[in-house]
Amino acid sequence: MGYVLGITCYGSHDAAAALIESGNVIAAVEEERFSRKKFDRSFPKNSIDYCLKYAGIEANDLDAIAFFWDPRLYLAERLKYFFRYLPNTVNLIRYGSDQGRLLGIERELRKRYNYKGKFYFVEHHLAHAASAFLLSPFEKASIISVDGIGEFDTTWCGTGEGSIIRPIYKLSAPYSLGQVYSSVTQYLGFSRLSDEYKVMGLAAYGKPKFIDHFRDIIPLDSKLYKVDIRYFSYFWGGKKRYSGRFERVFGPPRKPDEEISQRHKDIAASLQMRLEEVICHIIKKAVEYTGINDVCLAGGVALNSVANGLLTENKIAENVFIPPCASDSGASLGAALFVHYRTPGCDRRICLRTAFLGPSYGIKDIEAALNKKKIKYRKTDNVYAEAAGFLNEGKVIGWFRGRMEFGQRALGARSIIADPRFPEMKNIVNKKIKYREPFRPFAASIMKEYQSDFFYHSRQTPFMTEVFRVKEGKAAEVPAIVHVDGTCRIQTVIKNDNPCLWQLIDEFRKLTNIPLVLNTSFNRKNEPIVNTPEEALECFYDTGLDALFMEDFIVEKTGGAS
Repeated sequence: MGYVLGITCYGSHDAAAALIESGNVIAAVEEERFSRKKFDRSFPKNSIDYCLKYAGIEANDLDAIAFFWDPRLYLAERLKYFFRYLPNTVNLIRYGSDQGRLLGIERELRKRYNYKGKFYFVEHHLAHAASAFLLSPFEKASIISVDGIGEFDTTWCGTGEGSIIRPIYKLSAPYSLGQVYSSVTQYLGFSRLSDEYKVMGLAAYGKPKFIDHFRDIIPLDSKLYKVDIRYFSYFWGGKKRYSGRFERVFGPPRKPDEEISQRHKDIAASLQMRLEEVICHIIKKAVEYTGINDVCLAGGVALNSVANGLLTENKIAENVFIPPCASDSGASLGAALFVHYRTPGCDRRICLRTAFLGPSYGIKDIEAALNKKKIKYRKTDNVYAEAAGFLNEGKVIGWFRGRMEFGQRALGARSIIADPRFPEMKNIVNKKIKYREPFRPFAASIMKEYQSDFFYHSRQTPFMTEVFRVKEGKAAEVPAIVHVDGTCRIQTVIKNDNPCLWQLIDEFRKLTNIPLVLNTSFNRKNEPIVNTPEEALECFYDTGLDALFMEDFIVEKTGGAS
């Protein structure tokens, strides 16, 4: 099969489009990067238009369009659920307005683009499974997808071999590890479906004093787990996702503007520990069942990088692959891949080595943006050495280069980068640049050649999907990237796959003997990662960044973040 376009929107909180050609990934981007609305779930017109334009094709040049969800399956299962639990399920109608648009997505696509070709609905967890396995380096693998909910399933286990994905067993609503974590995120005063990573970071500051309660709430069974649904209300619909019983056991919920207490930290720590236990149990049982200890992991819960890191540390899996787009945005890519490889004669031959699949902007675009705003700038012949020099002086830089990343992690195309050697750098970036909570940790981007010198695990994690422990003798050298529990989320930077970031870090290493940098996403609080040169400039001037590097152009400020 030639061109296949994958789509995610409406029921998801991560609208996106992805384009493949003969199984090769051509382009992929989230709609939020164009609309500037974080977690935008609207129809991804901008994303679709970008993918088509990048390939130089029209909609009717596509061999197929694949959608990440089967609304017919959802509707059938949800109707049975609705009538079984009446009158509690009345809110499912009130908050289920997206279902009409999901059912009408094929008609909408055909009308918008006058599209005449094939259209496929792909079951949600199959799309997630495809986004992991079909992009992995494994010929065979155990595949696990753990999400809030698909059409009706919440946890899915299967196998992949060659280009074939086979389900083995699954768990359905109302039992959902993702929904539990999301509900407790809301209880702790954060926004569900977006701030779960804050709870993960906060957990390191607490003690698991409530772990016995969470073990009772999420008991394990022979393969998966259950949930004591008396503690939650997410399965009835409505805005509040935890029940009165949960409040009676854990105390009053935290208000969004309320100070974070030790009790809140301990609840986060207990929730995170239980999630880690359950994830390890699921994968251990899947590996035992399949006999395959190479593991592919996807779904929203696969964004929990702390739990992911334990799979290697606890020797549950020999090798793990997690795509850079494990959330629902990646299901657009998975849906396209699934449709392509279901065609007879399509042999699998790719492995995703880079997440740089979005828009790029050339010299003329950047110069036009600078001149339009009458900004003073200069051009350099050695951008890597100059950027490293700025970092060595304690300055924090914006780094804008090449095609934008697909997924939630900044991997060196749209990044904010700083020197990890100074303890105060974490607070500088949190307070004066990112404008975010002081408990939030930062990731490290490290040259592959030196990973085992600084971390206890040397397995490559190029998409920043796992947290590893920092070696005790090295933590003092790079304190800004070491979390309170002695860990760090890392990005393995491989020269052939990510040459620009590798060269920057190598120049920094020559100056400091430190082969890693602090790396965080190039955005302001509550905004998506920047896409265009104009957005990079706006973020630069609205934050405490000291310098902005856009391709070979440098913009400086007087004074600095520190």
